[in-house]
Amino acid sequence: MDSVTHHEPEGVARQCKLRLSERGSHLPEKVLATAGFGVRLGKAKQWILDKTEIEERRIAAKDEATSDLAIFALLKVIEDTRISLADIDVIVLATATKDQPIPSTACRVQGNLGAMCAAAFDIESGSREELPLPAPSDPDVKLSLHPAPVVPVSVRSQ
Repeated sequence: MDSVTHHEPEGVARQCKLRLSERGSHLPEKVLATAGFGVRLGKAKQWILDKTEIEERRIAAKDEATSDLAIFALLKVIEDTRISLADIDVIVLATATKDQPIPSTACRVQGNLGAMCAAAFDIESGSREELPLPAPSDPDVKLSLHPAPVVPVSVRSQ
């Protein structure tokens, strides 16, 4: 990961580095195998595998939003790391499938979790691979003193 350079007065620059040390996840319960998805599209299973390399899809319930998946993932991180909501300074939510345009999905997550001291914003991202996140094992990435969850999440099927 490249470090982020912030421009200081008088041309002095400093570098800030962030380490993502924990990852949480949550998947919808309903599973649709690629063969079943192919039936929906009128395509053969092998055609879909060749194009996407996806063997199964998770289907969100009609009442399950992107923010719901993000909340479950963050609660898992909070449980695993034993941090409190008050320790979180910012929630960054990366998605191409926002709950709605305004307010941001990150703000819905912040409000539903009760993390009222945390800043919250979305990053528009077509896929998780498009989000420039460092690998947890990257030696150039240093520890941030304050938790700052970055939540890549999408609901593409309901």
